[in-house]
Formats: sequence, structure tokens, C-alpha cells
Amino acid sequence: MSSTTPTANPGVELSSDDIDNSLYDREYPDADIENDEESTLTEDALPAIATTVLKHNPDTAELFTGVQEEEAMRMTSQGRGIPQHEILNAHDTLVRQVSTEIYYRRGEQALFQISDVRLLNARWVVKDTHHNNSSTIHNMGFSYTEGLSTTQGTETSLEWNIGANFRGLSLGIGGSTRSFSSTEVSSGTTRSREMPVPPQTSMRLYQLQYNFRVVIWFILDAWNARWGCGHRGRNVLIRLETRHTIASNETVGTAQRLSGSTRMPLQALPPPHIGVPPVRKFENLTTLARNTLLGRGVNPA
Repeated sequence: MSSTTPTANPGVELSSDDIDNSLYDREYPDADIENDEESTLTEDALPAIATTVLKHNPDTAELFTGVQEEEAMRMTSQGRGIPQHEILNAHDTLVRQVSTEIYYRRGEQALFQISDVRLLNARWVVKDTHHNNSSTIHNMGFSYTEGLSTTQGTETSLEWNIGANFRGLSLGIGGSTRSFSSTEVSSGTTRSREMPVPPQTSMRLYQLQYNFRVVIWFILDAWNARWGCGHRGRNVLIRLETRHTIASNETVGTAQRLSGSTRMPLQALPPPHIGVPPVRKFENLTTLARNTLLGRGVNPA
């Protein structure tokens, strides 16, 4: 076996202490790239009173009779303000890399699952809408669900426990850290939120959803070297892909329609990254490695 295997502890996020500095980075040329064209927010000729308070002008918040300033602030996502774009493009950026030990035979061989977690984008999605037909302000209840869901590759995700890769996930965005709670990365939890709705106004509750793809590949440590597990008859790395969405706890209420896109100031996972070693054809892997991958549904064709 090689003396520089990926970490032998299952499900451990890779760091500079775990990874050989000589390993090289890897790119995915076929990654999905979102349109980075910026556009401005359309206000759809909203009533002046709604626009004023939604943008939270402290001098005019009292225009909502009987609504406290704190309530108006809640309408702008806990005081963070109305988002200026619907989509924040992350351009398939690698944000986490996890090595999981599949099996280990001391002095003989080991097989590892490498999971590359890549952020595609974050999108503000309308989750609930209410219209106030009256001539006075009303507090109305809005609901949404937060949690992790698989949008592509459900069977693969379950087989390889991909959801575990999101536990404790943090993103560096614009000089700050965005850490996801245990609720955000587990099965769905329905929540409610009450917001004041101006007269003759439709209020939308937006939720920020983070869209990821996870690329899974395998390293065999045998014959005193590391090998990427390839397809049958080809020195091409076997890659499995799943897609996931974190419906976050970030919400904002507004009468405005969000549109357009911009670049997210996202910090990529800093190097060193674990790179792809020389790829070995599937039929040239060890018998145990071949049987393990086939037994877990990997198609090497």
C-alpha cells in the first residue's frame, strides 16, 4: 500500500494535514455554468407606501399604522435589506472535499470514496404569497420548509450517504462565513412567519436555496501506489454525480419581484486538494475493489 493514502477516517473533510501537498487540483470542463449577466431589480410600479417600508426607511416606517419598526424590519429579512438579484452565481465552485474509507486491509489494499461538493448557485425562490384586498394593514402568516433535498441521483445519494457531506458545511461569502445549521442539512422542517401586508398589495415570501452538485469518484491504494478507479477498457475515471438543494433559513418578505443574476463573492476551498492519481482500468483493479464497486451499483461500462 502507498504511504500517502487519503485520510483513513471515514467521512473526514480533507485539510492540509490530511493531503499530500504534491497532489494536483482537478477541474471539470463540462461543469454547468450559469449566465453571469447582471440585471436590475424591477419594482413593478408598487405603491409608494409598500416600497418605502419594505426598503425600511426609519423616517417613514410609521406610515404603517400600528406596525412597529421591528415588524417592518422583519419584512426585510431580519434587517439585511431586499436582495437586488434573484440568482447568485457560484459557477460550480469546489467548496468541500471529503474522503471516506470504504474498506481497509492492512498492508494489502484500501478503497476510498472521494466526494467533491460544488456550489452551482443560490436562488431566491417564492415559497408563499398572500394578497391583502382590504384598505388596512393585516398581519398574515407565511410558511416555508427548510432542509436538504436530493434533486438528481436519489439512489446514488442514498447508497453512498452523500447527505453526510453537508453536515457542518460552511461557505466563505464576501469575507464572512455562512454556516448551515443541522436543521438546514437534514430532512425538511416546515416553519411559519407572520408579516404585515399593506392594503391592496401582494406580499411574497422568498427563501434562499443553495444548489449543489456532488461528484463522487474512487481511489484504490494497492501495489504501493494510489490509483484512480477507471471504466472498463478505458483509463477514464469513474464519476458518479448527484444534485442537492439546501432550502435555507434565510427568508425575505417583499412585494417586489426579484429578477436578474450576479456573481456570488464565494471563496473556493483553499488548496491543497486531493487530485486524481493515475487511472487504472476497471478490469485491472483488485478483485475486492471490483466486487465492492459492482455490489454497490457502480456501472463501469
